[in-house]
Amino acid sequence: MNVNYKKALNEVSQIINLMSEEDQKRISTSFMNFIEKNKSTFNDIDIIPNKKLEDQNISEEAKAIIYLIVHNFLKNND
Repeated sequence: MNVNYKKALNEVSQIINLMSEEDQKRISTSFMNFIEKNKSTFNDIDIIPNKKLEDQNISEEAKAIIYLIVHNFLKNND
């Protein structure tokens, strides 16, 4: 897997850890396992919890993965 995607998965993992337990449980176990198995362990980032995602200092790849998580797992499908 590409190093940039491994870094992005690490960023995503750190963001997920800041989510409520309820939201974390809505993300599929297989997807979470994929993230944890493939993430880099060498880049720590500073996430500011109350700052908008687009204003965080994270990669565009991480932002795209978070968008997919929101769209596929967290968005209410009324």
